[in-house]
Amino acid sequence: MKSDNSIHPIAEEGSVQLDGADVPVGVRSYAAAAAVMALGVTCMILILAYRPGGTTGWLVAPAALLSQCAAALACLRVRRWKPEPGWLVWLACGVLAGGAGAMAGIALGGGLLGREWVQILKGPALVRGALAGLLLGGCIATIWRLMADGLARERRWMAANTDLEIERLRLERGIARAELQVMQAQIEPHFLYNTLANLRQLIRTDAAGALHMTEQLIRYFKALTASLSQSQAPLENELVLCDSFMEIMRLRWGDRLEYVVACNEPAEKGMKSLSVPPGSLLTLVENAVKHGQPNDGSTPSIQVDIVAEKGRLSLTVTDNGAGPSAGFDESGRQGSGLANLRTRLALLYGTEAEVSLDTAKRGGCIANIRIPEHRRC
Repeated sequence: MKSDNSIHPIAEEGSVQLDGADVPVGVRSYAAAAAVMALGVTCMILILAYRPGGTTGWLVAPAALLSQCAAALACLRVRRWKPEPGWLVWLACGVLAGGAGAMAGIALGGGLLGREWVQILKGPALVRGALAGLLLGGCIATIWRLMADGLARERRWMAANTDLEIERLRLERGIARAELQVMQAQIEPHFLYNTLANLRQLIRTDAAGALHMTEQLIRYFKALTASLSQSQAPLENELVLCDSFMEIMRLRWGDRLEYVVACNEPAEKGMKSLSVPPGSLLTLVENAVKHGQPNDGSTPSIQVDIVAEKGRLSLTVTDNGAGPSAGFDESGRQGSGLANLRTRLALLYGTEAEVSLDTAKRGGCIANIRIPEHRRC
């Protein structure tokens, strides 16, 4: 069984994928709102500063642009220096950086226009540029603060959502394990009461046969209890379980039962290392014993073929019974044991497990399980 305990980020509705990471749409909205607001304030300042034939606007324009850049850079530095600064820190940095940027912009504009500092100081451009810088610096700082708060809320929401997803996956795994344990508990041998009744009769009539059946029962339950608490059991243990079951059935039916097991070389060599879900092969064998009785009165014959190749393990049980008729419904030949087996394999392997019932060429039924090869460490 392959399991992946790592939790992968899930792109929720309301987020976009960017360079492999989930970027909340809220952050994009904040950024767009900030850009629009800054552009609007800049346009307003330029309109107020514009005078036909004057040069004030040409001095205020670079002041407005540089003040925004300076305020944005200051906010970035503050965020790196202190992840959660207060409002006063944001405003102070934004206003001071915006004012400094405005002064630099006015100086740049004055230089481009060939103005002397004395002329700039006497004109209205200095005051307007300084006010524009302070206003835009405060505006940029406020916008950055709102964006930081929004991003923090998004991160808290994503963290809470991730915790909920982890908890949901944990509960799902717990439910799956509980269902698996319940189904494994249902593998208790339904033939127990009949076997005990036969054993009581043998004690009265055949002491040696009763002793042999008791030994096989001990062998059976020893193998059964060793595997039921696990999700995977050694293939060797599963074959011991089936062999003891068939030996008990022989004793009950008076040796009128043939049982053959054939394994290919990889399966033979991996008898101790290969693993199967406990009771999986036994379920097929029990199903064959129950439904695979020949109509002509001949000796019932059950053959088990185990093939391990190309990373897959195939368990096949063939009987010489009447076999499923044409257009048969599998549910007619399977009880709760085979139905539980299908569900257990689906829980363990998902779509990688296959369970099939087919008609044999010479009559009878072929039950087959194909699962991924699993080896014990």
